[in-house]
Amino acid sequence: MWDWAHEHSDWLAILGISSAVMLVGSALAVPWIVLRLPVDALRRPNPLNTWGRHHPALRLLVMITRNAIGLPLLAVGIILAVPLVPGQGLLTILLALLIMEFPGKWRLEHYLVSRPFVLRLLNWIRRKGHREELLPPLDR
Repeated sequence: MWDWAHEHSDWLAILGISSAVMLVGSALAVPWIVLRLPVDALRRPNPLNTWGRHHPALRLLVMITRNAIGLPLLAVGIILAVPLVPGQGLLTILLALLIMEFPGKWRLEHYLVSRPFVLRLLNWIRRKGHREELLPPLDR
């Protein structure tokens, strides 16, 4: 075991640094994003439907860019989730899925946020930031 760790010490250092950066980044980004959401953000229609009025090339460029950013994050999250830091790996996977575009993403986001525990946590962050609580999503 120690021989393997010594042989792969460079990769382990890169993964450790990546994990630390992701931990600090997510600890800063999550409250920042939650505090900037409008109160009715969970009741609004799918924002991607508004992209229909833009040029198809722009829509394609945005989708490719978001997936090009999200896929490496997803890969790092999977690597971190398996043997090293499961909690940080799962957060990184979640962040990657939020950035990426795929069919059913909007429904998945609303399903997760509509869970009472998750909504309570989001509203706790908003209360600490002196913001109004988010309105729960409407059942569809």
